[in-house]
Amino acid sequence: MTDRSPTPAGDTAKAQHHIGLSGNLFSGVIQPGEAGTASVVDLGKAVNGTGNVHSFCGQLEEANADYRRAVAIAPNYACAWHDLALTYVDRWR
Repeated sequence: MTDRSPTPAGDTAKAQHHIGLSGNLFSGVIQPGEAGTASVVDLGKAVNGTGNVHSFCGQLEEANADYRRAVAIAPNYACAWHDLALTYVDRWR
């Protein structure tokens, strides 16, 4: 049986591989969303997910920009507001 755990401890290469896959998946939703063929909520979630990928990689400025974009797209999507707030908390630490 193949190990399919996404981020085993210490396996940076495998973790980076899965981060890249996540980014590609979110991009696959963002492009149709921007073209008007996906729902606003799905687009907001995908942009927020891209922010999560950036955050996981330590790219807090990029993550913050993604979260701000997500709340602008889907202002009722609470997870985006939460994640945006965390980027500010992380800056103050």
